[in-house]
Amino acid sequence: MTLLAEAPREVRSAARPDPLPVPGLSLAARHGPWIAALGAGLGAVSLFDQASLGLLACGAATMAILANATQRRLRRTCHAIHLSAGTLLLAVWHGAAAAGAFFPAAGVLVVGALLARGAALGVRTRIAPLASVVPWKFRRTYRRAAIPFALAGLLASIAVVCAGTTPAVRIAGVALFPMALRSYAGTLLSRKEMRAIWGYGVAVHLMLLGLLVPGHGAATAAWALVTAETILFAGSALVIARRTGVAPFPLLPAAVAVMVAAMFAATTIPDSPELPFLAAVLIGAATGAAFFPRRVKT
Repeated sequence: MTLLAEAPREVRSAARPDPLPVPGLSLAARHGPWIAALGAGLGAVSLFDQASLGLLACGAATMAILANATQRRLRRTCHAIHLSAGTLLLAVWHGAAAAGAFFPAAGVLVVGALLARGAALGVRTRIAPLASVVPWKFRRTYRRAAIPFALAGLLASIAVVCAGTTPAVRIAGVALFPMALRSYAGTLLSRKEMRAIWGYGVAVHLMLLGLLVPGHGAATAAWALVTAETILFAGSALVIARRTGVAPFPLLPAAVAVMVAAMFAATTIPDSPELPFLAAVLIGAATGAAFFPRRVKT
């Protein structure tokens, strides 16, 4: 009779100090989309007049929405609606020329979203596994990795607000700050969580566009983008806080920074109606109350 010895097994006496390896995307796959979008946007602005540019933008937006919807990619469909709804509805209510005038503002956000997503995918592989493998290390690494995104988003917002050629572009530049942070936080969430957050954010965005754009035009479409980006960031960050018990930032300094940035944007951007700004503040506060975790370690 032959006895088979049990294979030797190694047992760790403590938690694994480093995250499990997760395959990531190549450098070209992460940064190719935003480079292509930037080149296409600059080429379109330089070659077409506003009416033709508006029609071109509407066609591209419709194609992006339909392509993702037919493939049943819910989050990507919401993403396409979020970035293009202002252009489409401006074309419906104010004509193709108004949509073409708004195209640079939407283009800034498209390029910013692709760039932020590429950078976020680069850090996801070393941060996401820490949440369950080494929880004590996740808190420190998560907050430390968020600092470059916050600084890059803030500097990009200031640059666009100061150098933007139209009020809509300057207002849209404000959205780059929450966009950078929600891109970072969003890569750490599951598909189910991201679908819920995106569905809520896009619903609020479309509601604001329907209420404000017919009477106020491009400026309110840009403020609707700022509001939606703030909701997406708040939802992503606070879901992570509720699930892991780790707040992305110390709450009081983060609240002060957001309020200072909002007041700076409201006082430095000319020709911006007050109603969308007040609506953004109220909707942001309501979203924070809905998503805020019961217990957070700060």
